Amino acid sequence: MKKILFIGVIFLLFTLSVFSQSKRTWEKTEVLNTTAAYEEFITQYPAGKYTELAKKKLSDLKAQLAKEAEKEAKQKRFIDLVKLNAQNIKTGMRYSELDSLLKISDIDPWPDITASMMKPSGLISTTSYAMSLAGYLYLKFENGILKEWHIIQQ
Repeated sequence: MKKILFIGVIFLLFTLSVFSQSKRTWEKTEVLNTTAAYEEFITQYPAGKYTELAKKKLSDLKAQLAKEAEKEAKQKRFIDLVKLNAQNIKTGMRYSELDSLLKISDIDPWPDITASMMKPSGLISTTSYAMSLAGYLYLKFENGILKEWHIIQQ
């Protein structure tokens, strides 16, 4: 009987030790918040208490990184279009002409224009506004006509 009790206590201590290690590793993984850290945790504890949460966080992080990569790719394409077409940008152009030339609507739209300035139709509700696109191109419009523009030095 003592032998069974002793084995039970050893098993319990071992289980608590493994759980405690799993918890410490999980806490470190959350602080790191990288795909490599979550993947390592899942490999190390495939059936652990925090494994499902690690899988969820890994999936969310991968989705976030993919979204950020797509945004950066769109901004790079936009900057490349600006460089390629800079000689064709003229004051007096309408927004639609500029959008046809530079595909402005493909990048993160209206980064410096607040929602309160937008009409339900998506048009700007003010008569004069300026914006910086991709941190690279400054545009100033009045009544939908380009009045001023320049490439922002980086």
